[in-house]
Amino acid sequence: MQNEMSEVKNKNFCYEWCENEPPSKKLISDGDILIKKLVENQKKTDITLQQHLTHRKEFEKGADITPLSRYNPGTSNLSDILSSTKHFNDIERLKAAGLTDQDAQLYLDSLNGSDYLHHNHKNWEKSLLQKRLEQLKGLVQLHEAKASQSTEEKNLLQYGLTIKPNSIETKLLKFALGNTKQTPSHPITSVDIKDIEAQRFRHLNNSNLASISTIRKKSRKLQRRLDKTCNVPDVSTPDLPLNTKSKWDLKTAVESVPNIPFVQKKTYTCSPRSYYTIHNGEIVPLTNSGIPEQHLVATKLSLDEIKALPRFKDYSPGNPSKVLYLKNLGNSVKEGDLHSLFKGFADSVTEYKLMKGRLRGQAFVTFEDETSACRALEELNGSVLRNKPIIIQYSCGRG
Repeated sequence: MQNEMSEVKNKNFCYEWCENEPPSKKLISDGDILIKKLVENQKKTDITLQQHLTHRKEFEKGADITPLSRYNPGTSNLSDILSSTKHFNDIERLKAAGLTDQDAQLYLDSLNGSDYLHHNHKNWEKSLLQKRLEQLKGLVQLHEAKASQSTEEKNLLQYGLTIKPNSIETKLLKFALGNTKQTPSHPITSVDIKDIEAQRFRHLNNSNLASISTIRKKSRKLQRRLDKTCNVPDVSTPDLPLNTKSKWDLKTAVESVPNIPFVQKKTYTCSPRSYYTIHNGEIVPLTNSGIPEQHLVATKLSLDEIKALPRFKDYSPGNPSKVLYLKNLGNSVKEGDLHSLFKGFADSVTEYKLMKGRLRGQAFVTFEDETSACRALEELNGSVLRNKPIIIQYSCGRG
């Protein structure tokens, strides 16, 4: 009994001594390797920021935790549990490759034969089912290839760095793994200089250039001409007064030309016509009323003549008002023509309004009282202004 107690004390002492004592050598873990690898990547200066950002990052998809009761509910024996576990592992492996639950089940059914596959998936068309199955097989093969490659690299790195970490072989392997630098891309490597030269000087190759001998010959000829020009002596002549009548340099006699008087051409036209109109029962010239002769024709239509026109057969002056409504005006009539037409009533007229746009050919003349308006209508209704008779009525909406 005493020997057993001493052995237990010795074991406890050894355990305490080993726990407090630092390890004899440092152990390198996966975390240390990852940190060193990240530090070495930060020291790399041969890669640009744009290349680093466009570098594709790949991550392994984690497996979802699914209870086995989903695949084998209820009471089960050992064989059912083993088959459910195998089916679960296959589903999770396929989901890690990027397949969904339905795609994973479709892929597993294809392993049991084409008859079993078509029997369980009757809703699928055979051509589409086969095409989808080929896509799934490609995804699974790609995932398995990447997984095997990453596993081999990880195992080699783990074995090389954990077995004899301080040995020369391990240090050389670590140095080789840390110096896998990318060759910097040069902008000239992908471009052929001969192609650039041919593209830039294409216009020179297509044109007929003069030879060197021709260019030299022309340059010598030009130089001789310049030399002759420079060798001409500069003879200065005294400034003589300019005489415009001097003819000392003429060799032939100049015939004298008699002075012919210049006669200015005169334009002969017909005398202007004289137009007259009836004003207050008398025949007077149009110039006396202030209306330009070219604007007015010496004609004034009577009431019967106005009604004889088809357009104004139902003409009526309307109810007396101090505003007169003028229509059937020519397009060239201006407000100044109205001033000239109503010059005899200028004292009683307060406003002239010549319409434009869609109401062109109409005008309104406002008087101070109805008496002046009535007198103007009687005297000027039917007067011809710019070859068109003016039809005047009393305005019913502006009085």
